[in-house]
This record gives sequence, C-alpha cells and structure tokens, in this order.
Amino acid sequence: MVARQTDKGFTLVELIIALFVLTLFITLFFQLFLSNEAQRVAITRRAIANDIAQTNLLKYPSQDDIPSSITCNSTDTSGANPNNELYNTGLTGSDTGGTEITGYHAESIPAPLNSATTQQHIYVIYPRGCGAQLPVEIRSAVTFDGPAGQETVVRAAYVN
Repeated sequence: MVARQTDKGFTLVELIIALFVLTLFITLFFQLFLSNEAQRVAITRRAIANDIAQTNLLKYPSQDDIPSSITCNSTDTSGANPNNELYNTGLTGSDTGGTEITGYHAESIPAPLNSATTQQHIYVIYPRGCGAQLPVEIRSAVTFDGPAGQETVVRAAYVN
C-alpha cells in the first residue's frame, strides 16, 4: 500500500475569508463603540443642563423670592400679555415666555457644555391670573449645543 501524503494548514481562500469576516466584526464593533460614545456625551450634556436648570429653579422657592420688578400684568387683556396666562394662552406649553428674571446669579457652565453658546433663562408666569394666594409658575430654561443642533432643557415649578 502506498502512503498518501496530506497537506496540513489552511488554503489561501480560507485565509482570505477568515480575514474578511474578522475585519467585518472589528468594523461593526468600532461603529458600535463610536455610536455609544456619542450617545454618552449627549446624555451627559443633557444631564448637566438639567442640573443647571434645576439649580436655577431652586433659587425661587416662593413668590417672596421673585424680584419686585416682576409683577403680574392684569391690565393687558390682549394675547400679547407678557406673563398672565389667562390672557396669553401662547404661554401654555412653551419652553420660554413670560417675564424673564434678569440680574440673578447664573450658574457656572461646566464642561462638556460650551459656555460661550449655553444660555440660561428664568421666566415667571401667572397661570391663573393675578391675585393673592394664586400660584406662580417659575420656568428655568437652559439652551445648549446638542448633537443635532440647539437643545433646550426646561424645568418648571409652581410656588406660592
């Protein structure tokens, strides 16, 4: 009987296919990693903006803390009333609107938010009109550069 010699190892075609599959998996893993990293950065930015908005909101725990220059406008019954929601229904559900509180101590903007483009605003709205013992809505809005352009985070609370 004649002994038959067998070749050991892989053929060139098998090596090329294995390298192609390996390259495909590495590419997919890298794309997944980049996508997850971008999502992490976006969530971090939103969380920081949310913290800033909440901190600004906590500066006004009651109506007594609202500057005296902000008053309820009971005389303007047009839809352009700046802060009385009984007359200006456009204030309902809006991110901004109302009378803006100016001159408050704004929070510092930490990284990764860009302090040059991040804006903080606090608005006062009288949702049930003017009058003693009626609640006042305080809205704190932070606008920042998000992954798809400008984003705004709004926190709101009612105070007496």
